[in-house]
Amino acid sequence: MEQFLDIFAGRTALAIAHPGHELRVFGWMQRAKPLVLVLTDGSGGRSSSRLASTERIMRQTGGRQSGFFGRFPDRQIYQAVLQGNTQLFLNVATEVAHELVQNDIEIVVGDAAERAILTHDLWRGVVNRAIGLAEQEMDRPLASFEFSLDEAIPAAAIPAAFKLELSDAELQAKISAARSYRELAQEVEAVIASHGEEGLREETFLHAQSDELLASDHQPPRYELHGERQVAAGLYSQVVRYQRHVFPILRALQSGRERARNKRQLLEAA
Repeated sequence: MEQFLDIFAGRTALAIAHPGHELRVFGWMQRAKPLVLVLTDGSGGRSSSRLASTERIMRQTGGRQSGFFGRFPDRQIYQAVLQGNTQLFLNVATEVAHELVQNDIEIVVGDAAERAILTHDLWRGVVNRAIGLAEQEMDRPLASFEFSLDEAIPAAAIPAAFKLELSDAELQAKISAARSYRELAQEVEAVIASHGEEGLREETFLHAQSDELLASDHQPPRYELHGERQVAAGLYSQVVRYQRHVFPILRALQSGRERARNKRQLLEAA
């Protein structure tokens, strides 16, 4: 696996929905030094951005900032979903594809869709479409991997594509970086308390999934249930519903990816 990373060092991309997700794969970033793409500024329901902290992590690991870096406040994504603004996400996918092409990327690593956080699932749909568009333009396939952000999902539940075990020095650098990420201090300490420092040594990467995004036979995603509680508490005015708001956007993103893939296959067969 180290050979895999060495071969593609400098031609990898890390595509994350929120700043701070890079801490999950800090060791891999140190080795691969990826181009970093970020959807939101991490402000959530607050007004403060987390981008400065992620920029510091990039400097520590040697990652490279892309032209698509924290473009949207989280609230803007939320409003776009409620308004059915599919075009915004299609446009983002096109811009992300341009970044992949311009940087001659061969491997994309990003957030998994886990039906827990709205923006994570939408971002996976955007990244999948962007990869399809980039493959069409570059006339070659891209490898696509994802990593879990959901502590509730057992690591053994999904077969790993590969795992990276950090050295003692890499582990200590990761722990130090995580603890210095001020905006996520509570979350970091909670993970360490739950799993211990050794729980951060192994970084697991999965083959990126796309079919699950449009599955309709699941229970409502956790973000929908959370939204119901927030509306009941008077904190939100409207619940984001998977079938009404999210599914049409994901379907549009996936159909575009399929068209791009089919066109590339036709060109290869000609």
